[in-house]
Amino acid sequence: MLTMLWTEVKFNDIVVSLTYSMPGFLSIVNTILNFIFHAQFRRQVARLVHMERISRSS
Repeated sequence: MLTMLWTEVKFNDIVVSLTYSMPGFLSIVNTILNFIFHAQFRRQVARLVHMERISRSS
């Protein structure tokens, strides 16, 4: 890490782990909110995990 070169600023492991895990946490929250508020997103997720039958026209 670049901050290891700086001697004045010391970061502990908890601060570093929170900094690195925040984008993943926000992505999970964003996915949950999209699932709750957007019907088209729910339909696409259901189609991706094969919970919705795909009608085949012949």
